[in-house]
Amino acid sequence: MSLPKSRASAAALTIRRLEAQLTQAEAKIAELRASAETDFLLDILNRRGFARELTRAVAIDQLTFVFRDINVSAGASAGVALLGPDVDGEAALVQADRAMYVRKTARRAKV
Repeated sequence: MSLPKSRASAAALTIRRLEAQLTQAEAKIAELRASAETDFLLDILNRRGFARELTRAVAIDQLTFVFRDINVSAGASAGVALLGPDVDGEAALVQADRAMYVRKTARRAKV
């Protein structure tokens, strides 16, 4: 069962209008949330914003995963744990950076 063209176009217009209103409302919510977590004089996180970021950082530090049969925490020491004690960190970063650009170039070639 299909709607007549005039009702279908009216419904489509209503959907577009409601989507635009939703986008505006979401932007306003994000703006209000940011202002609720920021000191307006200093433009830095206030107590609420700092507590949110601290909670997020603690949660990230508590994440763990298994890599090569080793339980690794996702905190700041995860990269060191993955590399191991005998690996040159600078060389590993250079190698990872090169690999990333090779992959990006390959992806662009497919497009």
